Amino acid sequence: MLKDRLETNGYDIVHLNFDESTDYMQNSAYLVQKAIKELKAHSEREEDIVIIGLSSGGVIAKYALADWEKRFSEDHEVRLNVAFDAGFDGNNVPVGAQYMIQHLNDMRVSGINLHFLFPTLLDIKKLIETPAARQMLSVHYRNDISLNQSFFNELNNLGNPKLCRNVSISNGDRIDDRPNLTPDQFIINKDRGVFEIVLPGLSEGFLLDIPTWGLFSRTLVQIKSLHNSNQSTNVYEGRYWSVNPFLFIYLISGRDRYHSAKASYSTSAGGLFFSPDNVWTSFLRQVTFVPTASALDVMNHQNPQIYQNIYSPTYNICETPFDSWYTAPSNEAHVEWNDGNSEFLWNEIQSYNQPCQEKMCDDVYISGSSKVCGTQTYSIVNRPANSSIYWTSSSNITITSGNGTNTISINKNGSGTGYVSARVVKSGCGTARIRKDVTIPSGSNSSISISGPTSGYENNVLNYTLSSISRGSSYTMTVRKYSGGCYSNCWTIYTNSSRQLSLAFISPGTYQITGSVYNGCRTVTTYKYVTVSSSGGGGGGCSATLQREGSNPSSGDMTYKVIEPIEPCDTYRTTVLNNSTVIKDRYSSKRTYYSVIDARGFQVLQGELHKGSFALDMKKYPKGLYIVNVYWKGQLMTDRLIRE
Repeated sequence: MLKDRLETNGYDIVHLNFDESTDYMQNSAYLVQKAIKELKAHSEREEDIVIIGLSSGGVIAKYALADWEKRFSEDHEVRLNVAFDAGFDGNNVPVGAQYMIQHLNDMRVSGINLHFLFPTLLDIKKLIETPAARQMLSVHYRNDISLNQSFFNELNNLGNPKLCRNVSISNGDRIDDRPNLTPDQFIINKDRGVFEIVLPGLSEGFLLDIPTWGLFSRTLVQIKSLHNSNQSTNVYEGRYWSVNPFLFIYLISGRDRYHSAKASYSTSAGGLFFSPDNVWTSFLRQVTFVPTASALDVMNHQNPQIYQNIYSPTYNICETPFDSWYTAPSNEAHVEWNDGNSEFLWNEIQSYNQPCQEKMCDDVYISGSSKVCGTQTYSIVNRPANSSIYWTSSSNITITSGNGTNTISINKNGSGTGYVSARVVKSGCGTARIRKDVTIPSGSNSSISISGPTSGYENNVLNYTLSSISRGSSYTMTVRKYSGGCYSNCWTIYTNSSRQLSLAFISPGTYQITGSVYNGCRTVTTYKYVTVSSSGGGGGGCSATLQREGSNPSSGDMTYKVIEPIEPCDTYRTTVLNNSTVIKDRYSSKRTYYSVIDARGFQVLQGELHKGSFALDMKKYPKGLYIVNVYWKGQLMTDRLIRE
């Protein structure tokens, strides 16, 4: 026994019991402060104090020490503050059981209140109405938790004591093995032919078995756990009949009650009302009194959906304010001592500190890329010795190998945001979860291509399009000479807008068009090679020629004439380019026009060709070099005009 071990090693044990344990929690905390002062004044020892607060006593001790540090200048000389299965987000008594207690207290047997016959009923009713119960109960049958909220707001604002080491012990399961109960499920569901009532108390329970009272007797009792999403639940239904006209005894009563709350505390992992082998489990399902998340103070106080796994990403044990903690290997009865938690507490008292917070949380992290662009690996850094690792991930990531080891390999299984998470389990420290958030670009495995002709003729306009990918960005298209005799000014680009490229090659040869796009992970690149032939090659001359009529340099006037080829160019193009629809359509076009570009690259003139010729009046334009471009049925012809 821990008590014997402490006494054998010379520790003095002082028990503090409260005559008014149901008073406001703050008043009990002030009594703890007074007891500490008395102990310091009368103790002949120089050692600091160790406080062990059981159940709500752990909450009271936290308030007492944190308030002391805020209001008093002297040191409280407490070196270790231990909270044993204390509910730092409240305790749980099924609200349906609370309704049943009220119902039984209101029942009459032949005009006599039932609680006069069974005073325990009235004692339990009074207990639920006390200030301490109203402050600690997370759900109350009166649907008023204002005392609970105001007290825990005050406690959270005080924070943990800073002048001592704070540790927590939970009787709840360390890997969230919940009781065999789900939200909106029966805790009690009895329909008996005798008058028999099961009442769960705060730690035990009792049975009223009165089959001899009535000739006609029946009991129907149904108590349900709350729904976990603030939906109304029929938490209590009670029907009681017991009639014996010969003894003038009668009891007929019925009641239904509905209730709603944010979470079903009864269904979470935690310290239980009864030990798993208690006789009362044959009458009712096991329910939780202090959730593990509440004992470790890792709940979301604004939205306590503690039916979820407390070690899921929603509840990270590393967010606990305690320096160290202990959680049970399986759910145990509330404030049940055993070898595991006794050994943990003994080591803490002996200052054999087990720095769980440091070992499990402060130094341990997941290394790896923050982007999932295909196969990636992730590893645990500073893994605690003798610990076990259990990896999980979001649904858009698949763990392909390594689960249970220090390093895993993963692949994407979707896109968007996701995570990889590891549950680190170490004896004595319980379980912690570390997490790495990642992004998964949707286009990480996408390929791109360039559509457009692979061959053409010099001075003919060719059009190319770069394919798109989901969430792609920074599209670019560039061109370079791949082989041939041209070394500079080998092409003229007319359109280059990220995914569209329109150009004319001036010299025969092979050219490389490069398209690229950033897909969120990397730059994806593709290539297209274009073979350009000289005009008229192999077909008897298909290209038109541009004839200038006038001297160059010119004083301002210039006439141009397009000399068309003799044979039908559309037919020839279709034959040479293997019936390419794009090329055929382009060269069948009847559109013919000209444009004049100045040395700055600005277009100064544009017009249509009339019967294959046009005249330019350049007198009003500055002297200098101009480029004359003529577009004839898809063919580009260029001339350099000097205005002097």
